[in-house]
Order: sequence, then structure tokens, then C-alpha cells
Amino acid sequence: MNFFKRIVFGIIIFAVVLIPAKLISRLSFITPPDWLPRSELIQILILIFSLILISVFSRGNWRNYGFKTISVKSVFRPILTVIVTLIVLQVIFAVNMKLTGAKAEHPGTAGMSLFQLFIYVFIFASIAEEIFFRSLIQTILAPLKIIHLTIFKIKLSLPVIMSAFLFAFAHLGLLLAGAGVIFTMNIVLMAFILGLIAGYYREKTGSIIPAIAAHMTFNFIGGILPLAIMQLLSQ
Repeated sequence: MNFFKRIVFGIIIFAVVLIPAKLISRLSFITPPDWLPRSELIQILILIFSLILISVFSRGNWRNYGFKTISVKSVFRPILTVIVTLIVLQVIFAVNMKLTGAKAEHPGTAGMSLFQLFIYVFIFASIAEEIFFRSLIQTILAPLKIIHLTIFKIKLSLPVIMSAFLFAFAHLGLLLAGAGVIFTMNIVLMAFILGLIAGYYREKTGSIIPAIAAHMTFNFIGGILPLAIMQLLSQ
């Protein structure tokens, strides 16, 4: 499969998983149980569709798709990278929101309890999205990793950049959910940077575990922790 066909194939897989998941999750006759927010139903569908496709493409060799164990030490660096990066991004985000007067409200987490935020945002969303973007899509694009961009001596391959771009692009759906333009653009930028970090360590270690750890750290510090503090202060 040549360069162009590989790119198109990756984009098709992205659409084949994401579009049906979004459409099905919004069907009015599908009523999730009380403990499952409708906004998280899409994550379940994404995970199911991704695992089905990985099962088909891998032909039993799930290790190629990042399903392999690594040392605990290998997880520390992506977590530390996310923490340092997120501190900078949060400052930029806060200044941007302050200057523009935009509201920092995420429609997907509205009304969730702290327990639901922890289970669905910190754990489940991190796992589902990383299996979709870094395990499925990035592996499909892996033959293109000979094409890369070097920034500050860090080599970012085309599969890493593409999976990060598609991950960020998927967050534009916040606009349809009612989020403001400024807030959405900030989230898209942060998603792209998270995607680069997660993708880089997925490629470097050959495992999906560092990517999931980076995503969990990002969601906890960037999303759950501020919301938890706000909920506690409001009590």
C-alpha cells in the first residue's frame, strides 16, 4: 500500500469508527441506564468498534497494536512530560479564556458526579480513545514512520502527527454539543499536543500503556481535578 493509499485508509478507518459511534449514541430510542451518561455511550461504541477492527487486522498478533507489557519505569517519563506540558498549557488556556471572556464549560461532563468523572473521564475515556487513536489508527499508519519531523531533537513521525491531528479533529464535535468556539479551539489544541505526546511514547515503547498513562494524567490534572475542586468549594 503506497503513501497516499495508507493515509486515505487511516482516515477511512477513523470515519468508520467515529461516525457510526456518534450516530448510534444519539438515537433517541436508545436510553442508557441512569449510571451511564449519554455522552459516554460514544466511548463504549468507539472501544467496541476499535477492538473488532484490531481483532480483524491483527490476525491474532495484538502485540503489533500495542497490547504488550512494559516496565513501570517506562511509564514515568510520559506522565512527567504531560505534567510539565499541561502546566504551560493551562496557563495559556486560563489567560486566553480570561482575555476573551469565554466560558470554560465542557458539555460532555456537565452534571457528572465526582465518581462519574473519575470512572468515565479519567479511566474509561482515556483507555477507549487511546486504543482507537494510538493502537488502531497509529498502527495502521505505522509503515509511514520513515517520514518524520524533528523538533528540539525529538523525532515525531507522520503516524504520530496524523493520529494526533485526527484526535484533535474529533474534538471539534464539542461545537455541535454546545461548547463555545474559543473553549473548543483551546481543547482542540490541547488534544493535539496530548496526541503528540501519547503517540510519541506509543511508538517509542511499542506499547499502548504509556499512551494511556499520559492520557489519564492529562484528563485528571486538566479536567477532573479543577472540576472536583470547584464542586467541593461549592458545597
